[in-house]
Formats: sequence, structure tokens, C-alpha cells
Amino acid sequence: MESPWLIAISRQAALQRDMDAVANNIANANTPGYKAERMLFSEYLVRPQRNAPLSFVQDRGMMRDLREGPLTKTGNTLDLALTGDGYFTVDTPNGPRYTRSGRFQLDADRRIVDERGEPVLGDAGQPISIPIDRNVITIAPDGTVSANTDGTVATDTAIVGKIGVVTFANPRSMKREAYGLYSSNAAPTPAPSTTRVMQGMLEQSNVNAIQEMTDMIEISRAYTANQQVLQNEDDRMKSAINKIIGNTA
Repeated sequence: MESPWLIAISRQAALQRDMDAVANNIANANTPGYKAERMLFSEYLVRPQRNAPLSFVQDRGMMRDLREGPLTKTGNTLDLALTGDGYFTVDTPNGPRYTRSGRFQLDADRRIVDERGEPVLGDAGQPISIPIDRNVITIAPDGTVSANTDGTVATDTAIVGKIGVVTFANPRSMKREAYGLYSSNAAPTPAPSTTRVMQGMLEQSNVNAIQEMTDMIEISRAYTANQQVLQNEDDRMKSAINKIIGNTA
């Protein structure tokens, strides 16, 4: 008699987790470099003795949509976007972290840092610093960072580093953290030569807000329908108990 309850509750819990994922996507619809996530579910069969198998809902984990988001031109010198596979590397107190969000700036020591002040690492694994007497910064598509005093004399240009862009064999295994960062236990490798660093641009979130709102409505309707199943089962059990009590009175 408890089987319908358990099946419906497993479905209800799955819908709740699905709703949480959609809500998080909507909340990050304007977060640069954010990748939408989806819950993965499967059927879980239980075969009680002498009974027909019972079908439960089991969540298998989260799948990240790795498609690139649209690029927006900002004109800011240290706004960087990636086209192709790859992640910027940021040095944090917890070790290297990886991000597609390229909203960078200079700190008081003239290092290139992210919005939280964490250094952006170059291809040699070291922070990139801009000399104090050089104010014109140019970043080539391959990540090479050049600095010039005023941008008018080509011979006055100095190469100060190269933005490190890395990739992973299985990027979906990377763990999402706060502030648009990801961590990974796997060793990174240099991004392919087809990956480009675009200066003065930002990659926006790949979240489709309209689709997410549609999904939210569908999940909400399914949750309500499933709740009605639970209510109907509760009413059925109460009716059965009342009849049994009435017959034995």
C-alpha cells in the first residue's frame, strides 16, 4: 500500500531538484561565462518479492551545457572572451581555479586580476604584471600581452606575458564553485591553437531565459499534478481505513 506514496515522493524530490537547477540558471542569465546546467534522471526499478517491479525516479547528477555564450563588445581593455575550448586560470588561496568569465582589471601592484582580486595566471603559471610606465595594453588572439607607453611608437612595445588558457579532457567533470569559478582534480593541458582570446569583449551566459521560464512552468505543473496524486492516495487510504473500521464496529 505504501508503494504509490514512495514512487510519487521520489518524483516530487526529483522535480524539486530540477526546479533548483532551473532557478539557478535564471539567476545567472546575466553572469558572464556562465554555463547552464541540467539535472539528469533515470528510471530505478525495484522488484519486491512476488510483486510487479516498482519504477522510481533517480537523479544521476548534473550535466553542464558547454556551448559558447554570445559575445558582447565592451571596449574595456581587460575584458577578455574566449572563442573555442578553454578556460582562464586564476590563482586563489585554495589553488588554481578556472573560469570563462574574463572581466579582469589591474590591482594596486598592476597585476591582471579578476573581479575578486585574484591573479590571472600566464601560460608559465605566474601572474602577469604591467610596468608602471606603460599604460596601453594590447592582448593578441593567442593571449600575448603587450604594453606600450602611449601606443604611438611601435618600438616602445614590450611583451610582458601571455594569458594562460587551458582545457581538460572531460570539462563536464569540473566542479562548479562560486564567482563563476571551476575546480578540477585532473591536470589541465594548453588549449588548442584554434582557441582565441578576444580583447574588449565578454562571453555572456549561454542561458536561454525564455526556455528556462518555460521549463519552470512545466516543472511547476508537474509538481502540482504529482501533489494531487499524493492527495488522492491519502484520500484513498483514509477511505479504506474508515470502511475497515466501520465494518468491524
